[in-house]
Amino acid sequence: MILFVLLISTCTALPRGDQVDYEVIIKEFLRLGEAKDQVHVLGGPTDPDSNPNFNPSGYKFGGADELFEKPAEKPKYGGNNDRGKPRFGGKNDPGKPVFGGKGDPDHRRGSDPRKQSSQDSTREDMPNDVRMNECDKEVSKHRLPRPYPLEKICADIECPAFETVDRPNGTCGFEIRTYGPGKWVMTSFKIREQDGDLKSMTSRAFRKLFKYIKGANNASAAIPMTAPVQTRYRMTKDSKMPSGGVMMFYVPAAFQANVPVPTDPEVSIVDAAGNYTCYVRAFGGRYPSPDVIKREFKILGWKLYKAGIAFNKKSPVVLGYSAPWDRKQRHEVVFSADRLEQSEDEEEEVAEVQTDESAPAPYPIEKLCAEIECPPYTVIPLPAGASGFEMRRYTKANWVMTQLSDKEVKRPEDGMGESFMKLFAYIQGQNEDKEKVPMTAPVVTVWEQDPMKPDSGMKAGQLQFYIPAELQDTAPVPTGPGVQVESQDEVVVMVRAMGGVPPAARYKTEFMAMYNAMTEAGVCGDWSTIITAGYTAPWDPRKRTELMVPQTDC
Repeated sequence: MILFVLLISTCTALPRGDQVDYEVIIKEFLRLGEAKDQVHVLGGPTDPDSNPNFNPSGYKFGGADELFEKPAEKPKYGGNNDRGKPRFGGKNDPGKPVFGGKGDPDHRRGSDPRKQSSQDSTREDMPNDVRMNECDKEVSKHRLPRPYPLEKICADIECPAFETVDRPNGTCGFEIRTYGPGKWVMTSFKIREQDGDLKSMTSRAFRKLFKYIKGANNASAAIPMTAPVQTRYRMTKDSKMPSGGVMMFYVPAAFQANVPVPTDPEVSIVDAAGNYTCYVRAFGGRYPSPDVIKREFKILGWKLYKAGIAFNKKSPVVLGYSAPWDRKQRHEVVFSADRLEQSEDEEEEVAEVQTDESAPAPYPIEKLCAEIECPPYTVIPLPAGASGFEMRRYTKANWVMTQLSDKEVKRPEDGMGESFMKLFAYIQGQNEDKEKVPMTAPVVTVWEQDPMKPDSGMKAGQLQFYIPAELQDTAPVPTGPGVQVESQDEVVVMVRAMGGVPPAARYKTEFMAMYNAMTEAGVCGDWSTIITAGYTAPWDPRKRTELMVPQTDC
C-alpha cells in the first residue's frame, strides 16, 4: 500500500506522456525525504525489514542492490512490450499484481521467483511427492526454499527403500511412508554440559560413523556413503529439549548380507525389521538453524493433529540428504507412527497395568514374536485377586552371553554398546564355524545387586542373546574374547512390561510397583537378581521393555 501511494504521489510530479522513464521515477522516490526508506520490494535485498543496513541512496538499475535486470527496452503502451495496457482498475488489471502477491497470475505468495535461489528446483522439477509443502500457509509465511526432489538425490546416491501411503482426504503438508527392512550402522550421543552442545555431539557422532565407512571395520572395507543421515533424538520429559539420541547411516545393498563389524565399540550394526511407518515433512535451504527445524516439527505436529493422526513426539527424527556445501539441499523432519489405526481388539491387547496413565502401552509380545524368534515360555495363572505382573515359566535353553564391563555396570544409562557388539559379532560369524546366527529377541540384561541396599547400584551384569531353536543342540562355539554359550535351567520369573522409551527413574518405579503387587499376592522373588529385556531396535516405534524377577520360595 505504501509503494502504491508513493507511486501515485510521485507520478503527479512527473511529465505526462506515453514513455515512462524508470530512472526518473526512482530519483523522484529518493527525493521524498522521510519516505525514501520505504522504497523497496517486499522480501528483496532492498527491503529494510530483511536488510536493515540497506541504504537507498545511490540506488541504480543493474547495480549491486538491484533485484532485476534493467529492461532491454523501455515499454510503451501498445508497443512490443505492452501486456495489454494493464492499468490499475482497468479491463486487464489482474488484481494489482505485485510479484509474489495474491494477484500475481504466475506465482503464489512466498514463491516469488526473485527470491528463489539457483540451488532450488523449479516448479517443473517438482514431482507430486515433494510438493507436499505447496499447500501450506506456513511455507508462504516463512518463504522456505523448496526441497530438492528426492528421486533426483537418490538417483545419485543410494537411499533405503520405502513406499508412500495415501494421506487422509483434505490433508496436506506431510507425507506418509513405510520403510522396509535393512541394516544401519549406528552410534549414540548424549547432551551433557561436560561433553558440549548438541551440534558438537552430533558432529562427533557423524565422525564416528564416517570413520566406519572409511575402513574402521573388521574387513577394513571402504563402504560407499548413502543418504539420508538419520538423527533420532531422545527428548526430555517435557519434550522441549533433546537429552541425546542416535545417528545412523544406511548400509548399502551390496553389504547388507555381510556387514563389516565396526572396530569402534561405540559403533554398532542394527537390523530394522521393516514395516516402519512415519510422517515426513521436507524443506530446502542450506544450514537450517535449530529454530527452523523446531518450527518445521511444530508445523508437522499441527498438521497431524488436525488430521486426527497419532504420532510419537518423544523421538523426533531429522533426515539430511545433502552435504552442507551442496546446492541441492533437502532436509526432512519425521515423527514415527504409534499406530495409524487401532481397533478395539488391539486396544485390549495392550491393556496392561501401568503406573502412569500417560505412559505409552507396551506393544503386544505376540505380534513382536511373530516377526522375530523369542524363547518359548508358558504363562502361569496368578493367585486369585493378584494383578500388576505376569508369571512365566521358561524352559531350559542355551544362550550366548558376555559379562558387562565395569563402565557399563557403573553407568547403565549410557548403554551396553560394547557388550552388545561382542554378541553381535558372534551371530555375524565370529565363531568356530564362521556361521551366521539369526537375531532373536529379547536382548536380556541380568543384573546383580544387594537386595538390602537397592540404591547402592549394581554389582555386576551380563548381556544375553537366546540361541535360535534350530541351533540349540549345535550352537557354534564363540571365538570372540569374553563370549560363551551357556545352558540356562528352567526358571519361573515375574514379569512387568513397559512401553515407549522409559527413563531411568521409571525402571525403579516399575520394579517397586511389581514388588508391592507380588507382596500383596503372597509371591516371593529373588531380588538379588533383576532382569531387563528389550524387544525392539531404538528407532522402532513398537516399544516393549520387560522387567523380570526370578521366583523364590517365601
